[in-house]
Formats: sequence, structure tokens, C-alpha cells
Amino acid sequence: MYDAVTPTAPLAKWDANSLIILRRALLGFDTRPDFARIKAKVLYILCRTDALFPPKIAPDVIKALTVAGVEARYFDSTAISEFLAPLVARLN
Repeated sequence: MYDAVTPTAPLAKWDANSLIILRRALLGFDTRPDFARIKAKVLYILCRTDALFPPKIAPDVIKALTVAGVEARYFDSTAISEFLAPLVARLN
């Protein structure tokens, strides 16, 4: 739930280790055969500073989605993460 008084409150409850667990799970799981089942448009967002999900994986993912008939676009969120960095720093 968004808290207008403390907009970073949801970040305080977020555990960054969850991304590591998700990444490990996905290493052994190939979702590409299911791409054709996607009916919604996809906006694939990655950040240049993300070591777990680097932008270099984006072209292959976007190509696989497109081949499966999914309308997909890629966005580099580096600008957004740089904008949020001061908010995240306040949590520490």
C-alpha cells in the first residue's frame, strides 16, 4: 500500500534477496515455450546497473517474444533508477 507521508515505506519491506532466489529459479526454467500464450503487450524493463538481469539479455528476450507473436518493447530504466537512488539511500 502506498503511503503518501512516507513514499519509501514499501521499499523498507522489500527484500533484495528475493531477486537472487528468483534468478536462481529461472536459470533452470525456460519460459520461452509459453511466450505464445501471452496476450498482453509487454514492456520489458532492465537497468544497466543490474548485475542479475543485465540489459545484454534484452535483445534475445525481445526477439523470442516477437517471434512468438507478442507485441514487446524494451526500456532501459537506468534514468529511473538514478532518480530513485536518493530515496533508496534514505532507507539505509
